[in-house]
Amino acid sequence: MAGINKEQFRAICDEVYADLAVSNGDGGPEERTERLLQAVFERVCRHLGLSQSEQEKALDERPGFKLMQTLEEHMDPEFNYTPVIDDYLLRLDRTE
Repeated sequence: MAGINKEQFRAICDEVYADLAVSNGDGGPEERTERLLQAVFERVCRHLGLSQSEQEKALDERPGFKLMQTLEEHMDPEFNYTPVIDDYLLRLDRTE
């Protein structure tokens, strides 16, 4: 099974940022953060060739947890994803 590296993960975050930053959407910051983490999770699943619905059933949690757990299981090589996510969310906060 294919893995994901830091550059690929950063590229996915950049894609989601480009697609979603222009449409702020409704809801407060927490709702927006969850929606955006969900979008990254969905793209990570696609990149890895995982069934999103099966992954969600196995990880029945909030989008941030699902994303982090999926990354933990499929990183190759291992990398610290937290700064990438933090940078991504900070950029989104600045667009509001």
